[in-house]
Amino acid sequence: MAAVKPVIVSTWRRQSYHGLEDASQSWEAGDFLALDASGEMRILDNADSVLLGLAQADASGTTGEDAVATPLFPGDIIQLDTWDVSGAVVTDASTFIPGTKYGLVAVAGEWYADFDKSAVTGIADALIFIAPQGTLKEEIAGDTVYRGLFRLVDTVLSQHVGI
Repeated sequence: MAAVKPVIVSTWRRQSYHGLEDASQSWEAGDFLALDASGEMRILDNADSVLLGLAQADASGTTGEDAVATPLFPGDIIQLDTWDVSGAVVTDASTFIPGTKYGLVAVAGEWYADFDKSAVTGIADALIFIAPQGTLKEEIAGDTVYRGLFRLVDTVLSQHVGI
């Protein structure tokens, strides 16, 4: 099953964050981004504890090139594929527990909610599970769903209410 990029599903209000691309970046549109110490945008990695948002376009690969992200705000809800790091497999979203925190992890260049919280990349306890989120066809057929709705934990976001 091919992974699908994260999707913001919670609010209509959006602004763009315009900044500069860090050196040697290769993110794709929809990847999670962070800011480095100098304020340049780069793909989220295991050294990060705060995320900026989702890339609006692929990286150019050129240091200092213009880059644009859709910032994530407290209370935002995202639709995200689900993964079990210890089993190295996509995971049935119905096994996630509503209200429980889960990690955000990159696996082979794609983003997932980490079911068993054992990932060493991404951000631990970044997401709160809400519910499985499959297509209407999957729901009617009673198929297993590998995508869920998650609320972002406020403390992992660089944007704050009022900014």
